[in-house]
Amino acid sequence: MHQLTNEVILKSDKIIIIGSPGSGKTFLSNKLAKSFQFDVYHWDDLYWEVGWERASEDEIISKIKEILIKPRWILEGNYFHYIYKERLIAADAVLLVSAPPFLCFFRVIIRYLRILFGNDSILPVNVRNASGSRRQKTHFDFKFLKFVACFKKNTLPYMLSEMQPFLEKVYNVSKKTMRQILQNS
Repeated sequence: MHQLTNEVILKSDKIIIIGSPGSGKTFLSNKLAKSFQFDVYHWDDLYWEVGWERASEDEIISKIKEILIKPRWILEGNYFHYIYKERLIAADAVLLVSAPPFLCFFRVIIRYLRILFGNDSILPVNVRNASGSRRQKTHFDFKFLKFVACFKKNTLPYMLSEMQPFLEKVYNVSKKTMRQILQNS
């Protein structure tokens, strides 16, 4: 895996951003999209429908295929069971955002509290625009918290094994690297 530089961003038209929930994927994707004029697509917006219902697999795959043929994009989020290899092939760069598990876990809890106390802007777009109580919109889930806590141990090794043939375009993004990239953009 390589360290990310501004040159990589400048040379790339199609970027995938992956990592643990709470690692900073959405923050980084939005900042890069603004600084480098990318269209950004968030997996949560593609995956979740009103009331936290999952979109159909066919619908999700169709949406992703439409994105992959576009000339310039950032696709942020994991969801490895949906045309993962095709996404890796299409991408010029894959940014793996890394953060300590305790920090990711803490950020997810803070995100939950922000939603609970009125910040809808961080919700998936279909959930954000739906009617319903604040509590219905939070989707607090202990299974998800366990996933976050165990991401580095359980999910990351699987991700890395799936990315093995594509390692020449995989870049590690630490907090320090993220700060340098965003300061120089």
